[in-house]
Amino acid sequence: MLGFLLACHPSATLDTSGATSKPRPDELAPVDHEAVTADWTVDCTGGGDFLTITEAITAAKSGQFIDVKACTYAENIDFVGKSLTLRARGAVEDTVIAAPGGSVVTAVSGEGEGTAVIGFTLSGGSASAGSAVYLDFSAIRLEDDVITGNRGSAIVYGVSADIEMKNVSFQDNNLRGGVVVYVDRGGLTVDHTSLACDNGSYGLYASHGSAYVDSSTFACPGAYATYWEHTVGLLKRSRVDGSVAISSETDHYDDAMAIQNSFVRGKISANYGSMTITNSVVEGEVVLTNTYSLSTIEGSVLTGASCAISGTLVVIDEDTADTAAGVMSEPFVVRNNIFWGVPRSNCSGDEYVGLDGNLAVDPLFTDWAAGDWHLAAGSPAVNAGPPESSHDDIDGTRNDIGVYGGHGSLDGGW
Repeated sequence: MLGFLLACHPSATLDTSGATSKPRPDELAPVDHEAVTADWTVDCTGGGDFLTITEAITAAKSGQFIDVKACTYAENIDFVGKSLTLRARGAVEDTVIAAPGGSVVTAVSGEGEGTAVIGFTLSGGSASAGSAVYLDFSAIRLEDDVITGNRGSAIVYGVSADIEMKNVSFQDNNLRGGVVVYVDRGGLTVDHTSLACDNGSYGLYASHGSAYVDSSTFACPGAYATYWEHTVGLLKRSRVDGSVAISSETDHYDDAMAIQNSFVRGKISANYGSMTITNSVVEGEVVLTNTYSLSTIEGSVLTGASCAISGTLVVIDEDTADTAAGVMSEPFVVRNNIFWGVPRSNCSGDEYVGLDGNLAVDPLFTDWAAGDWHLAAGSPAVNAGPPESSHDDIDGTRNDIGVYGGHGSLDGGW
């Protein structure tokens, strides 16, 4: 457990489909940063209003845009309470904020949702928490950025913060066994982002808030790719190499994670809270301990484990008890899945295969070794998923088991 985790507070709510009060990444309105003319320009060669980004921030007012010409800027950026948009006007590899230690970017004075860093390489940071980006009671949008060459226990760190990331690449950072992105008591939205854990223990760590991931790639073998603590979250249309987990307590009934149309190579675990796995491929064990009644696995392929699903599978009824001794209110749902090359589908009791549409067959992927999980002709996974129309494929036919089944498999999702 990370040493900088803080105390609990009530979480937002998540229904079994992953819906929440905060828009998911695929529901966020696009931000047209190019439609706004810059208020200030920065050019290290002298062709702009200022030579440094810090000088421009000092002169600017909240809501303004600062354009930054290609150069390496050896400085630490502090928004000093102003909600500003920094836009790189050169290639990302040529527009670099290279901090001489400390945090590359800091927003700790109530900066609002208009705060953004777009199109930069952020490097050179060296700090225990937030070596690339440090937030406290603030918000930021990171877009089209490369975050590399930073050193610390957390590369992006936020407390009571809202962080949005779109098309961000994390690579070659030194985590000292820590976490790439950590947020506590806030919201985390990750879209089309690639993340390497390098030598860290965690990719994304979200605590006491909400976390949504769409169309992203995580390379965290042997580590936690995502870890949700007292959090509601969604992992959608993503490729994950590493473990996925949610951890909660007996009195946090709303803490939940939904995994939809994703590939996960690693263990998936839930300790309290609830877990919904839909139209996914899981190469590893699913461990569910003291999970709540809405925990569901359906329309998915489970493989790569000697025992596919293990744990106590205790269902807690919040109306009658706060402990695992509570009365079971409804059965745990495991239906319309394929258990492929798995000696046992259930480590804790009766087999699921042969019941509720669960099969033990080869799904006939187009090319499993190459990571192509489309279904080949004659696949037993075609039209074998949940039969309800709400689960139908995007062409209106019955749900296909696997990552391309259901309405969550959008064009361009991979």
